[in-house]
Amino acid sequence: MARVITVNDVLDGHVALDIEWLDRIYLNACVPILQTSSQVVAFLSGHLGFPFPSPALFRQMGDRFRRSVMSFADANDIPWIKFEKDQAKLEVMQPRLARQADTARAGIGFTALSNGFAACQHPAALQALCDRLGPGTINVLTRRWLHRLPLPFTARDHDAGSWREVSMWQVEISRAIVFDAPRHARRFFEALVADNLDIGRPHNVEIIFARKARRDTRGVFRTAIDRRDNGGVLVNVCYKHSRIKQYHKDGKAMRIETVVNAPATWAVTPACPTWTSSRPRPAPPTGAY
Repeated sequence: MARVITVNDVLDGHVALDIEWLDRIYLNACVPILQTSSQVVAFLSGHLGFPFPSPALFRQMGDRFRRSVMSFADANDIPWIKFEKDQAKLEVMQPRLARQADTARAGIGFTALSNGFAACQHPAALQALCDRLGPGTINVLTRRWLHRLPLPFTARDHDAGSWREVSMWQVEISRAIVFDAPRHARRFFEALVADNLDIGRPHNVEIIFARKARRDTRGVFRTAIDRRDNGGVLVNVCYKHSRIKQYHKDGKAMRIETVVNAPATWAVTPACPTWTSSRPRPAPPTGAY
C-alpha cells in the first residue's frame, strides 16, 4: 500500500517563510464595580449622593467626557477621525499606520505581501518582533493613555474603586506560510480544500478545537467553501463564536486566520493576563493528501 502523503511532506523544503503574529485585538475597558444594577445604584446614590439613581446621570457624564476628549485632541493637535457608514476603516488609517511601521526602525529588510510578508532577510528577528506584542505591552499602552486622556471619572471616583480593567473582546491570530514557488502553493491549497469539506461537522469539531458538540450545544458549526471573483478559494471553519479562515494569498502563500470572539468559549477569562498561558494559536493546516 502506498504511503499517505501528509501535510509535512507537502511543506517540507518548499516553505520560504513561516510567520505568526497578532493580527487584531479589540479591547474592552470596564469598571468592575459597576457591572450590576445594585452596584450602579450604590455608585449614583451612595457615592455621588443623588437621591434618584437615574440613567440620565450617566448620559450627563458621557456628554462631559466626549467634550473633554474633543478639547484634548484640539489642544494637542491630535487628528479626530470620524468614519462614515460602510467606510473601509483600514484604508483610511493606512497612511497613519505606515508611519508607525516598526520594521523600518528595526532594520529588517522585507518584501510586502498585501497586509503581510512575502520574504524577509531575517525571519527569526521578524518573528521576535511580532512576539513582542503581548499582555504586558498592551497594559502599559492602555495605562499610559488612561493616565493622559480625560476620563469620565474623577480622582475621588477612582479612590472609591471606580477604575478600569482591560479585557480581550476579540482576538485574531494570523499565520502566513509563503511557498518558494506558486505551483506548490496551488497544489497545497487545492488538496487542503478537498480534505477539509467536513471539518465543521459536530463529530469533527473536537479534532480542531478540542471541544465536543452535543445536540443541545448552541452556536455555529459549519465549513463553508467560497470562491472569490479573482479565482481564489476561501475556507471558513466555524465553531460557536470562533472561526478559522484559510485562503490562498496572492498566489504564493497560505494564510490562516484564527478569530476568537468570545474567550469564554475556550474556558479562559477575557482578562489580558490570561493571554500568556492561554493564548489561542492559529490552527495548523489539516488533512492528509
